Amino acid sequence: MNVNHHLFCRMSEQYDSGEESNPMSSINWWLDFFADAGIPPNSAAEYAVAFAEQRIPQDYEIILELGKEEWHELGVTVLGDRLAMKNLAKTGGKAKKV
Repeated sequence: MNVNHHLFCRMSEQYDSGEESNPMSSINWWLDFFADAGIPPNSAAEYAVAFAEQRIPQDYEIILELGKEEWHELGVTVLGDRLAMKNLAKTGGKAKKV
């Protein structure tokens, strides 16, 4: 079983048990955001689950407000990933063409 499958199963179990409101819509929103930022799929899946579990608002502005400690707490330790997310957030979700 791969890591992504395990993460999604864990989130589904929480929802099924009534522990959380439906986290899947949040995970999907974050997956789309990370894909638009060019984050590799495995990292994007891990980040999406972490952001959903921590109930990070689905808002581009929040990305710009995160500090180094918060990024690390969310599991985003790769500088290039943080920069890509911040750049996407600055443009309001419109990826810059390179």
